[in-house]
Amino acid sequence: MGYIDQTLTSDEELVFRTKPHWIIFTASLGWLFLAILILFVAPKYNVANIHFYDRYTITDLLGFLALFAALFSGLSAFVTFQTSEYGITTRRILMKVGFIRRYSEEILLSRVESIQVYQSVMGRLFDYGTIIVSGTGGSKDPFPYMPNPLNFRRIAQQHLDDAK
Repeated sequence: MGYIDQTLTSDEELVFRTKPHWIIFTASLGWLFLAILILFVAPKYNVANIHFYDRYTITDLLGFLALFAALFSGLSAFVTFQTSEYGITTRRILMKVGFIRRYSEEILLSRVESIQVYQSVMGRLFDYGTIIVSGTGGSKDPFPYMPNPLNFRRIAQQHLDDAK
């Protein structure tokens, strides 16, 4: 049972739910690609024939460091992906990110003034972006790495008319 399900009120229904776009894994994939290049393609390089534990070269050490960075960033992205939720209910727009250190945002549909979509060139190619919800009182709340942000905005705008 997710955060959005736990916070629903008795007269509220979930209309749309999504998780962050898979693009959050690209840093770990880049580190993994670099580690593979270093470990399997790069020439073995040593300074003055110094070997680590009589088997590993400096190139191997750099490859293992890149592999460690890939594993660490991949684990971080996986935790972010699993613990993040974006949703629209009949009364609110919700976002929750994090597990131990949690950040959540809830905006009543009746308080929403505008919904902006920001997509970079890569965002357009891979269909992700940042939704910025502007509420009354000047609050601007970003929802990053939203998959199919134009669909999210369309669904939210349909329910904005019903809420006002």
